Amino acid sequence: MADTSSILLKVHGRRGVMFSGAVSSLSSVNKTGLFDVLPHHSNFISLIQKKIVYRDAISKQIHEIPIDQAVMRATGNEVNIYLGLTRSN
Repeated sequence: MADTSSILLKVHGRRGVMFSGAVSSLSSVNKTGLFDVLPHHSNFISLIQKKIVYRDAISKQIHEIPIDQAVMRATGNEVNIYLGLTRSN
């Protein structure tokens, strides 16, 4: 579980949870450009694209997950990202 200096990130794929853990920050891209989510961020929902980049709260390592597009929902100190909700024509 995430403490107050981190965010609980869950990345959901079509087959279940692909990642769940405490991160100190995460970044992605939406229609208006690159953005960051830090602990205590305002609640929001956004369609994201290209990539998810996060810094592990414990190891401090940076990880990148390439994506086509996904839905990000940030509420409280928790971020859920849902992959595979749309299909390209």
